[in-house]
Amino acid sequence: MIGDISEDDVFLDVGAGLGNIVAQFALQTNAGQCLGIEKRAEVVYAGLQCVRSSAARLLNLRKVRVLIGDILDTPLSCCPPFQAASIVYLNDFLFEEPAKLAVREDLCEMPKARVILSTSLYCSRHRDKCQDPFCARWQLEETMYGRANVDKALVRAKVRHDGPGVGMLGNGCVGGSADPKFVQSVVAWDCRAAVQGL
Repeated sequence: MIGDISEDDVFLDVGAGLGNIVAQFALQTNAGQCLGIEKRAEVVYAGLQCVRSSAARLLNLRKVRVLIGDILDTPLSCCPPFQAASIVYLNDFLFEEPAKLAVREDLCEMPKARVILSTSLYCSRHRDKCQDPFCARWQLEETMYGRANVDKALVRAKVRHDGPGVGMLGNGCVGGSADPKFVQSVVAWDCRAAVQGL
């Protein structure tokens, strides 16, 4: 779903928590840098301690950087190193509305972003000729289902990205349907400009 991943790609997990997704992406892909941003300092420190303890054995973990920051005060689209992100992951299911809106605006301005994987739609009333600024830049690509963890129901994932060729991140996503009571949607978006050759 994400497409080819090269050393030129920078992965960003917004609301990274311990950095598990960041570390897994570093271990399983060729991305040159794997970043996370998390506002809870104690969580970041605990996660980085785990990463550091394994970095000597697992050299790809040296690509991992999880930084302390609140997305309400950190404009991802213009703050290094976040502005370099080409693949953005957000498990923003628990984000408050102001945080979701801030991220949505930043996603429209991120210069190198080509793929977004998210638990939010960002345009709940989307249609083919939608004029919403988010929809003007990003194109909904696909919906997937997968398990968030072993004892949870299927999770719906929607994918948007900007390049031809798709592959799937090793996250256990499988096709299927889910009981709506237990579904947490994950959305992935394609950059329209890249799709249209702009």
